[in-house]
Amino acid sequence: MADPEILDLYPVSAPRDGVRISPTVVSQFVRLDQCRRYLRLALHERANGSAFLRDYDVAPQEILPLLTRSGAEFEALVEASAAQGFPTRNLAANRGKHERQPDNDEVINAARDMAAGQTLILFQPRLRVSLAGWDFTGDADIVRLERNSAGVLRVMVADMKSTTTAKVEHRLQVAFYREMLEKLFAKSEIGHAGIATGILYRGSAATDETLAPQYRAVIALERAEAQRLFGVEDAQFELTPDTEAYRDAIRALVTGPGSVAEGVLETPFTAIPWHLTYKCDGCLYNEFCMKWAAEHDDLSLLPHLTEHEKTGLQRAGVATTRDLGALFEPAVDAESGKSDLRVLRPAPGREAITRRLSRTWPVGPRLEELVHRARRYRAWQGDAVQALSYIPSKGYGSLPYSDAEHNPNLVKVFIDAQHDYLLDRLYLIGSLVVGNEAGEAVPQRRRAVVALSDGPPEETAERDLLVRWIDETIRAIATVAAPDDEGNATAPIHLIFFNRFEQKLLLQALGRHAREILAGTPLYDFITQLAAFDSPVATFLDQEIRELKNYPLVCQSLQAVVSTARPHGVWFDWNEGTPYREIFRERMFDSLGRFDAHAVEDMEKVPWSTRRARFNSQIPLEFAYAAWGALPDSLPGERDAYARHRQATVPLLEGFQRRRLEALEHIANDFPGNRDTKKSNFTIPDLTTFDDKAAGLAEALQEFVTIERHVDLASWKAARLAPPERRVLAGDA
Repeated sequence: MADPEILDLYPVSAPRDGVRISPTVVSQFVRLDQCRRYLRLALHERANGSAFLRDYDVAPQEILPLLTRSGAEFEALVEASAAQGFPTRNLAANRGKHERQPDNDEVINAARDMAAGQTLILFQPRLRVSLAGWDFTGDADIVRLERNSAGVLRVMVADMKSTTTAKVEHRLQVAFYREMLEKLFAKSEIGHAGIATGILYRGSAATDETLAPQYRAVIALERAEAQRLFGVEDAQFELTPDTEAYRDAIRALVTGPGSVAEGVLETPFTAIPWHLTYKCDGCLYNEFCMKWAAEHDDLSLLPHLTEHEKTGLQRAGVATTRDLGALFEPAVDAESGKSDLRVLRPAPGREAITRRLSRTWPVGPRLEELVHRARRYRAWQGDAVQALSYIPSKGYGSLPYSDAEHNPNLVKVFIDAQHDYLLDRLYLIGSLVVGNEAGEAVPQRRRAVVALSDGPPEETAERDLLVRWIDETIRAIATVAAPDDEGNATAPIHLIFFNRFEQKLLLQALGRHAREILAGTPLYDFITQLAAFDSPVATFLDQEIRELKNYPLVCQSLQAVVSTARPHGVWFDWNEGTPYREIFRERMFDSLGRFDAHAVEDMEKVPWSTRRARFNSQIPLEFAYAAWGALPDSLPGERDAYARHRQATVPLLEGFQRRRLEALEHIANDFPGNRDTKKSNFTIPDLTTFDDKAAGLAEALQEFVTIERHVDLASWKAARLAPPERRVLAGDA
């Protein structure tokens, strides 16, 4: 039974009007993979305020300032455009954000007073309605009222999003406002012909000519609707499909009996399931959960542990990383009496629970691996525990091995791409090309290529960026590649990304410019050779790390992993030559800290912990906009949201990108390479034949299909590199 003293941690009171909730809170709950802990804390904050965060000595995670600015600019654009063609009224104008009273009466009066043939667009009306015992309050972005010539009222509630797509959580949010308006109109006896919902959003960066006909037709229709309904040209409007499904979702999440929200209220805080994932990077309560996890030694702190595995361990009574690490201990060699850290045996008295867990899905197949990870984490926290820096018996990686006899002139190409999520385009891409000679890296055989757009990347800027990068990268390959044993210009080439997201960004960008880029001779010559198909041509370091390494940090981003990896005992210094850690600290190098270190005399005795979730490896976009001089000026007397980004410059950003490429190389050097795979050679084309223009759309389409086929083959081969026993457990036999 839970301790009665902690049952009421972060309670949610229920006043006469019901528990306070908002459509935005539920939308965020869905965006965060339906994290019940987030929902409980959000409801507690709405009922009791945010003092609990200060009391716990943590700060709320702020929304990225560029996202806030982009959303405000888009809303201003929509409002200005709508005012050109329709009567409009902004109900939030000249009113304090937090002191505002509900605008229920203004909405009702506007709908009641409209004459036949009139249209009125209301911006930011604050609605407050009781639904099924819940006190709903929220600001709808747009409520569009229209009476046709027969006097029939048609209502549409829409959300404005400065995004490239309309998402499920957006549709759910406006579905709540529809429920609120229906209740409001019914109470006031205002008849209507139904309330439609939709999302007004910026739209995709892809040009029409790169899209399939069916997608072009959808975009054309949504642009036409944005123009017809709101007078906006540079946007798309998606009318919500299958609205009844969202009614069902509202009942399941909040308003129905036995809803998720009801369960969250009734469950003791410490019993609410939760887990740390990449979604935590953008959560308001990021620091709160990281501190809670550190103080309670929560299993979520183990890297690569899934939520289902955590639940399975907890059901067996294993609640902390220390509990998990104590299940096994290293076997002792009978002859030498020394411990063999690679072989684990159940600890005395733990035989029964280890047998039970070994048969428990999904923990069983990974139990020893998870114990290895728990031991490494506890050692990092200062426990007297010996642990390996790698996971034994995990098969082979995809990184190729190179020596004088095996892939002697291997060429490794490290690739890192940065994404402008506001415009859905690449703005920075780099490659580090490293050529081996007789199996050894030679300083003269390395070239770094960095391409940065001159400003926020529009279509032409992204295309030019890619053309320049492809041309310079392949020229670098041709320059650094040592000749083969017979003196011919052939060499095995291997591409290395940190994760599949980087590859996805690159392929999507190439797809947006198929005619101009994909049939360019250098890329076509490389990607269509047999060597691209008969052995793995790409490695994703995060997958290699997950399978083979035992780094202790829960957030295994590029910047975190490279600071942990020690190939040949060598540390990686981000500040070599330039203090990049300080310049780019915000949301890049601010994850580690010591909780409550000020309360301890000897701060060095307080172990380092992950203070903020930073799973993302991308450079925060604010640094790029600062380098371009594209941030708004700070206002006198107001807090500058961009103060920590403003020191970034174009040379610093380019230099940091080069250092990131060297970080990729450092991590790759922490792997021995796969001796059982020999790569086929690529023929290095003559530099004089390079051409960065497409020969035609047919060749562009042919190459794009070829690249997609190569990606599929790479995934197929990666699954089958695993040892047989793991393939059987994973169902890849």
